[in-house]
Amino acid sequence: MKILITESIAEESVQYLRDRGYEVEEYLGHSQEEIEQYIKGFDAIIVRSATKINETLLDNADCLKAVGRAGTGIDNIDVKACTEHGVIALNTPTANNMAAGELAVGHAFSIFRNLCAANEGVHNGDFRRGNWGRNRARGQDSRYYRSWPYRFYRIQKA
Repeated sequence: MKILITESIAEESVQYLRDRGYEVEEYLGHSQEEIEQYIKGFDAIIVRSATKINETLLDNADCLKAVGRAGTGIDNIDVKACTEHGVIALNTPTANNMAAGELAVGHAFSIFRNLCAANEGVHNGDFRRGNWGRNRARGQDSRYYRSWPYRFYRIQKA
């Protein structure tokens, strides 16, 4: 089985496929039109978000059986056209849950500690001039936000 990868994914993932006997070709940095012409002869294609799986690509694919989206969502995959061509469309909906959770917690702490305002103060030179005021940069202790962990329940549960 020949697999075409059109966008950068983790090298461990590529090696995982090769270790299981798949013939993997990385075709990175090419335009949509080039990919649409190059797809001939591949059984599967793995994309992220830049490559569009559209009618033109599917018409040119002579033996495509599966489309894999390395990431959440399938907005760049024409699922109806895939179905009409007998191609299975897959994605990895939980692939970035950990990163999304970490980002949400990081943003929460940024709010608690007034990091945006502190950053602006530093860039405006307020700390050197003594205009900043230490209490303004302290923010609030996160223990006063008892309900905030429950707001991330969906991210944790998924």
